[in-house]
Amino acid sequence: MADVVLVQPKVGDWDDFRSHPSLPLSILSAARAVAKEFDVVLIDTRVEKNWKDRLKAELDKKPFCVGVTSITGGQIGYALEISSYVKASFSVPVVWGGIHASLLPESTLVNPNIDILVIGEGEVSFLDLVRALAKRGDLKGIPGIWYKDNNKIIKNPKRGFVALDSLPELPLSLIRLNKFLPIFKKRRTFYIETSRGCPNQCGFCYNANYNNNSWRAFSADRVIEELKFLSEHFKINSFYVVDDNFFVDLRRARAIAEGIIKHNLGIFWEVQGITINSALKMDDDYLE
Repeated sequence: MADVVLVQPKVGDWDDFRSHPSLPLSILSAARAVAKEFDVVLIDTRVEKNWKDRLKAELDKKPFCVGVTSITGGQIGYALEISSYVKASFSVPVVWGGIHASLLPESTLVNPNIDILVIGEGEVSFLDLVRALAKRGDLKGIPGIWYKDNNKIIKNPKRGFVALDSLPELPLSLIRLNKFLPIFKKRRTFYIETSRGCPNQCGFCYNANYNNNSWRAFSADRVIEELKFLSEHFKINSFYVVDDNFFVDLRRARAIAEGIIKHNLGIFWEVQGITINSALKMDDDYLE
């Protein structure tokens, strides 16, 4: 039986723009530590048409919890559909993580189909939560967790940021990777995270709340090792960096680029996030 069942909701319009869904990075990240200690199943509703049947089969085995993620927007509706399906027939705790639960925790947790929230980064908080649920222990005091006790919302203390290089690798064994490599410029492309946050204070962005205007990164060596592993073991030659602001540390960014050349990886890579301030600091040699 699975100890933990994770369910990835549809994203919405973004699903229609891609040939295949992108990696469920948020929920895979939340599973990094938990999957080392517990039996975890990941059900992605974007690729499993009969996801309710599979979810029911797992729920019949009485896992410790069901985890769901959501960003603010249309994905909330799909996440609530999953949550209400679980609570309609099962007494398994439903745990929400992700951007929306972290930005608007109170309005999220009042929903009767949601029992527990993981606020902010989920890797360590979620592991502590599952350990407590496995022992039927008290959730009081677990940093990064909000929960309901007799319909009263209990707000545990915040958890500090994790050192990214201390995290285990993504548990890619939980998914069938070929189903999550969108065709980008005619290439199967792996969406990869190499840093989190941004030091800027743009009013439109979630970072001020979620990352406290901070920026943290996996080391260049860690990124190169991951690129090398994915390239060699899965024959992936195209990577899309989903960082909000990859070029905060220009020396690190250059070390990654030089590492790709040094190890003769022969890959294509593109970056989602950059600011004009970073671009203006790049001379011709750097760009080359």
